[in-house]
Amino acid sequence: MGSRGTSSVLGPAILLACLVGFPADAQAQRHPPAKAPKETANPNKARATELFKKSAEAYLRGDFGQTIALLDEAYALDPQPVLIYNKARAHEGLGHLPEAIELYEKYLAEEPSSRDRGAIEQRLVTLRQQRDERGAVEKERTVVEQERAAVEKERAAQPSTTDQPPERPHRRSVVPYVVMGVGAAGLVSGTVFGLMALSRKDDATAEPTQQKSVDLRDKGATFATVSNISFIAGGVLVAAGAVWWFVDGKRSRRSGSSTTPIQVGLGPGSIQLGGTFE
Repeated sequence: MGSRGTSSVLGPAILLACLVGFPADAQAQRHPPAKAPKETANPNKARATELFKKSAEAYLRGDFGQTIALLDEAYALDPQPVLIYNKARAHEGLGHLPEAIELYEKYLAEEPSSRDRGAIEQRLVTLRQQRDERGAVEKERTVVEQERAAVEKERAAQPSTTDQPPERPHRRSVVPYVVMGVGAAGLVSGTVFGLMALSRKDDATAEPTQQKSVDLRDKGATFATVSNISFIAGGVLVAAGAVWWFVDGKRSRRSGSSTTPIQVGLGPGSIQLGGTFE
């Protein structure tokens, strides 16, 4: 509620102060009693009147805080009920409903025969209703804030559903060792067949019979072909297994795995694997 809605009441209030607040001195000046003793001027009343006028100017400017301060100072010098009324208007302008209600009630208590009593009482009904509605809204807002805080606290106490489960340590795979073992077996087989091919070639050279010599050379060529294939396949498998083992090892080190390494042993015509498999 701004100054436009309340300034219309200020005029009668100022007039009331002029007529009711300080009438005795004005009438005494116009009609001094005959042979009356000389009265001493009241500096407090004059100062209170000056403060009252300044408060009215501040009210019209919309400076309700300054209005209240000036009215408090004036009331301390000359406690007139109209100052209470104007102070209630200023608090109402600031939205201070409890203070305005209390001051209106105090004004009516000190001025029970005020001609504006009906309007003020009606105003009190409206202000009390506004105060109660505002209190209900504030109470509901407080409840909502408390519920929200409780939900956030409960949510913070629970583990977040977006958290990823901890990654399990990576274990070395057995497959690279198996691949390298098979490749090593191919290399061994290639060696064996190569030796057999050389042996057949030597036998064919030493064989006096031409037909047997040709047969031995054909077997030697067959063994040489098998040896070459074994060497190629074995070399590829060993190389693939070695690369796989290297990559798998790096992954295991990143995850902090402490798996016991598996060892591959090669023997004549056999493959030996050692270590712990998990």
